[in-house]
Amino acid sequence: MAAADPSSHHPPEAPPPSTPPPTVLEHHFLAPRPRRQFSFFLLGAACVSLSIFSTRRALLRRYLSTIPEHFFQPSNAPPRQAFSLQKEAFEALRIATVNVLSFAALAT
Repeated sequence: MAAADPSSHHPPEAPPPSTPPPTVLEHHFLAPRPRRQFSFFLLGAACVSLSIFSTRRALLRRYLSTIPEHFFQPSNAPPRQAFSLQKEAFEALRIATVNVLSFAALAT
């Protein structure tokens, strides 16, 4: 029985890592992916703010159109503004669409 060669029993060396270890920049806020996600969030927040502003303005305009100019207005006076059902429906659909899209942009 021959003595075993001590150099033949070494475990095989581990291969070098294929990817470098993560750097500080990859976990940083200014890395490309978090920056892009944050920009989508800011875009969604801006859209929500604009849609809320637009909705409030439309509701205020509609509310003010129901108040008479003078408290004692004659009953036979024509209305200040003609009421258009199509126009009101289109405006409601537009506001609802903008609100849904802005909240969807905020959620993504």
